[in-house]
Amino acid sequence: MRIFKLFMLPLIGFLVFSFTGVAAQKTIKIAFMGSQSDEDMHGSLVFKDYVEATSNGEMKVEIYHSAQLCSKFVECIQGVQANTFQITISTIGGFGLIYPPAQVLDLPYILRDDRVAECFFDGPFLTDLREAVMEKFPKMRLMMVGNTGGWRNFMTTKSQIKEPSDVKGQKNTNYSCGHTKGNGKDAWWKPDSNILA
Repeated sequence: MRIFKLFMLPLIGFLVFSFTGVAAQKTIKIAFMGSQSDEDMHGSLVFKDYVEATSNGEMKVEIYHSAQLCSKFVECIQGVQANTFQITISTIGGFGLIYPPAQVLDLPYILRDDRVAECFFDGPFLTDLREAVMEKFPKMRLMMVGNTGGWRNFMTTKSQIKEPSDVKGQKNTNYSCGHTKGNGKDAWWKPDSNILA
């Protein structure tokens, strides 16, 4: 398995899929913790429409949102492994609980914008990540990595920020999601939306 270079994504939607029993049952169940109005639901509906249309109705997709079948990502993975459902969706934080090397994707501020990130994920990294996950979990497949929240970056009206040393002395305000606090070094290494004054 290759050692991954340090890159990040903000909120990563991971689809994890189990091939066990899908062909026999002809029903694919998707379970995730997001709400019915979440982008995970929208993506699941697109997947459902595609599978059911291209299989001429021979395959059915059932969607279980809002933590109906699992309330933590580890439970969602266990559900996939037990074939209770076949697909789950997570952020990189949840996925990192079962596959820690993937947490490299949560390092903030490495990819400068959408264009760079899309080029990066069109390259060999995603293939390497899929192979590494499959090596650890032979019955599971990493189906995709998606961007659901935009790329994290620092913004300032005074100067362009290209590297960590450029934020030295800047006032940092975090719009926290509840698990990060502070500024400076702490904020640099933890996911948040940051505005520098």
